[in-house]
Amino acid sequence: MMKPYAILAVLLFATALSHAAPMRAIRSPIDVVVNTLGEYEERWYPEENMINKSGLLTPFIDGVTDFTNYVYTAPLHEGWDDYSWLSAYIYEGELIFDMGRNYRIWNFMMWNGATGINASPAQFTVSTSRTLDFSNETVVGSFTGQQRNYVGTEYGIAPSIG
Repeated sequence: MMKPYAILAVLLFATALSHAAPMRAIRSPIDVVVNTLGEYEERWYPEENMINKSGLLTPFIDGVTDFTNYVYTAPLHEGWDDYSWLSAYIYEGELIFDMGRNYRIWNFMMWNGATGINASPAQFTVSTSRTLDFSNETVVGSFTGQQRNYVGTEYGIAPSIG
């Protein structure tokens, strides 16, 4: 039996267009505005767990912590389902994150479950947009999800603004 998709956390390496933040600062989304994959049990595995730092064993300060230095520490996730989001057994869909404003984006990091489980996204595409309705989206990369026993995986994307 297949489990619902599980994503533990998502971080973006971005700089503010105004350059108010450090050049390589981590920016975490402020909201999940579209989730066509649903939630397995909202009270236990809410979509907010993808963006609220729950379960991350290495803390960071949004807009301050340097992405490259953070990745170098091989940050771990707790790994418990209580700190992750699980889909509602829907295996194809869309997640749209609100960054709060437009940023230059170069990389992102995702904690994608443990090796050997079948609940993690296997293939996914990342797009950015300057608008929340994605009326003018830019595809910045297509990827194979990596399962690394709760170590985050860095994915390089085509630099974009979104």
